[in-house]
Order: sequence, then C-alpha cells, then structure tokens
Amino acid sequence: MLYNLCGSYREDASLVLDYDDLFRLLKTAMGTPGLPKKVRRALGEARSFFFLGFDFDKWYTQLLLRLLYEDNTPMQVALSTQYGNKDNQIFLLKQFNIKFIGEGEAFFDELCRRWQEQLNEGAADAEKPDKHLVLRLLKEGKTGRALEILMKLLTEPEDKDMAVMVSNWYHKWENDTKAGTEDSRNLDTLYNRVVKNINDLATNLPD
Repeated sequence: MLYNLCGSYREDASLVLDYDDLFRLLKTAMGTPGLPKKVRRALGEARSFFFLGFDFDKWYTQLLLRLLYEDNTPMQVALSTQYGNKDNQIFLLKQFNIKFIGEGEAFFDELCRRWQEQLNEGAADAEKPDKHLVLRLLKEGKTGRALEILMKLLTEPEDKDMAVMVSNWYHKWENDTKAGTEDSRNLDTLYNRVVKNINDLATNLPD
C-alpha cells in the first residue's frame, strides 16, 4: 500500500505547506476518527514500512511516527542518511527500529518493478467477479482476495454467516503466523480449514 500522508500536488487544498496545514494534519490524524479505517487496518497488518520524503530530524515527523506505530513494532526503512544531529539518528534507531539504507536508484527500480507487478495482478483480478474467479484465486494462493470476492457474491444469510466465520479464521491465521506464537501444525490445520470452506462456498454458487 502507498499512502500519501501530506497531500497531492494535483489538489492545492490537500498540501501541507505551512504550520497551520501541519497542525491541521496532526489534529485530523490524532483525533476521531483519525486516519481512514482501511489505512489503520493496513498499518496494523503491515510488517515493514518505507518512508520517502520525510525529515526525521523534525519533531513533528517523530510525533507522526509515534502515532503510526503506537501498537506496532515492525521494521521500518527510510531512504536517507542526512542528519543535522547524530544523536537523533541513534534515537530513531533505538526508539522506532528504523534502518536507514541511504539513497539508491536500484531500490527505486525494484520498487517500481514490484509496483508494476501488483498493478498487473490487479488488472487480472478485475475479471468478472464470479465463482470461477474465486476458485482460480484460491488455487493461486491468493486466499485473502478470494475470500473478499466470495463475501460479495454470497446472498443466503447462512452462507454469509459462514463466510464471516471463515474470515475470522483467516485473520486469526494471519495474525498468529506473523506473531510466530502458534504451533505450525495448528496454523496449517486452520489454513486448510479456511481454504476448504472457501472452496465449498464458492463451488455451491450458481454459474
């Protein structure tokens, strides 16, 4: 996910250009409801982050870091090695677990290549949402995407209830896998249960 926190140059009103804009951004991000729900969920599920265009010496950047990682301790990566204060670099390394990898065209080339792959996959997933697409995604190992489409196709209340339960199992499997606290055999069993139920629900859908 790419999330432009500080506005788009195509929309003048969205840009953070002065301290009034900055304080408005901080107030919005930290208030209620704060960042969009989908963004908060993505932040909670993410394992690594890349920061582009931020000055980590600034107090408000560090304040935003505290907001974004209040409940997370993932690896965070920044493309910068310029500091006005060496102590700030040490603080950021220890406080936020940030790894600074410096400037690098190779990194951006790889980032663009992977982004293009995601776009291509998205175009492939733009096919007609039906049972056949769900089953194909399931075979390709895109279980989360298959479940997402399946839930939109179901119409019977009991099937919807079952899909919600399967979704809960899937998110539990994701969270336990990331945490590394559950026995791998239990995780495999849970994942297989998710796949079987998605397959059964999709197979029973009309053509």
